Amino acid sequence: MKNLKVSVKLLVGFGVAVLLTVTVGVVGIVEVGRLAKNFDYAVDNHGKPLMEGGGMLEGINGIKAETRGAIVFSGNAAMVAGQEGAVNNYCESFEKDAKEYAPFIVMPEAKALFGEAMDAYEKTYKPAIFKIIEGAKKGMPIPELITLLATAKPAGDLISHNLKKTMTLKADLLDKASEDAASLYNFALCVIAAVLIVSVGVSVFLGVYISKQISRPLNAAVGM
Repeated sequence: MKNLKVSVKLLVGFGVAVLLTVTVGVVGIVEVGRLAKNFDYAVDNHGKPLMEGGGMLEGINGIKAETRGAIVFSGNAAMVAGQEGAVNNYCESFEKDAKEYAPFIVMPEAKALFGEAMDAYEKTYKPAIFKIIEGAKKGMPIPELITLLATAKPAGDLISHNLKKTMTLKADLLDKASEDAASLYNFALCVIAAVLIVSVGVSVFLGVYISKQISRPLNAAVGM
């Protein structure tokens, strides 16, 4: 580099500085992109599905409450019809949320729990609930309806328990994804900091080196 002209030395120095600056920028953009991708994955595959699971729990609790209301109003066709409409709405909401939630259940344990809950709902709980509703519409004695409700209760409790368990497992996955995102964020900061430190060091070195290369000829000329 001793034989290079001053202008070339300056261009080389500034070129290296620009290159290092671009490197820091590229590294930052890449790492931030990875972080954003991980965050989006956590939200889409763990965060949002938890909302669907919560909707399912709300639905099953609504079905229980409205069914008890139908029993209270047994023999009053108009009131029971209102309870029946509410039960239908909760069932539709439950089934809609289940359909949206199911694709995001990835753990074998969670899949088994969810499958067991849905089997209990379709084969036992829902038929029993509408049998109670029909009985209430016909004026079946309340003690008999309560007996029917008692036979449906184990299936309802199993559904609620299994849904809560699957949501707990999903929440654990969300926590793990959050920890991974935090680790990636810290790694990105370390990489950017390391590249920045190297860039500053190289820039300082080049600044000192080039200044010496420029000052020597100038000092020699002044000395002449």
